[in-house]
Amino acid sequence: SACKKAGVQYFVKLSFYHTHTPSDPFQSVPLVKLHIKCDNVLATSGIPYTILSASHFMSNPMVFQGNSIMKSDKPAVFYGSSNEKGVNYVSPNDVAEVAVRVLFDPRPHLGKEYSLTGPKAITDQEVAQIIGKAFNKPVMYVDQPIKTFEDSECLSGRPSWIVNDLVALEVIKAAGHEESRSFLSDDIKKICGHDAESFEAYLDDKIHMTAREMGTRAA
Repeated sequence: SACKKAGVQYFVKLSFYHTHTPSDPFQSVPLVKLHIKCDNVLATSGIPYTILSASHFMSNPMVFQGNSIMKSDKPAVFYGSSNEKGVNYVSPNDVAEVAVRVLFDPRPHLGKEYSLTGPKAITDQEVAQIIGKAFNKPVMYVDQPIKTFEDSECLSGRPSWIVNDLVALEVIKAAGHEESRSFLSDDIKKICGHDAESFEAYLDDKIHMTAREMGTRAA
């Protein structure tokens, strides 16, 4: 109602990847549940809208662990609990470009929901290697039991709601749902006219990365 009172004429909302079936495993993630609730409110609000449902951001490893990675004098360590399964990471650059394009030309996108995914699933071991190459320092990935990962996040000082989301997302990663080709979407190519950006290309474009993405500011 606040948007209506303010005269908002078009709403582009960023959401997290999910399907609309109750059995969708992503709906077990607290963050995703809240996004779905907000998406449904928007869809029934009467305000013209477009929803952008993105998979895991390529920026996440550096946003949440980049500070320790960059400060480490020894081989840096990137922690997770993805059980060596492929994870679909999408470039924030692609998500931003889609948002700008639908904002400037909304008519073809009214009432639609797009799934924004990266070009393929990659393991977090591969992510560590890509980060190491991009920043010219050795980086290794350590896969932890989920309880160990949760305990480490609790000790990090992050708010409990963030810890709960991070843990739930690692459980999703470890299930391997994102390894299937059916997980991939070509919505980025349809809207932007180019393939989804690779992890390597995303990290090469450092001039457009925030301090958190560069690991120079703690999350």
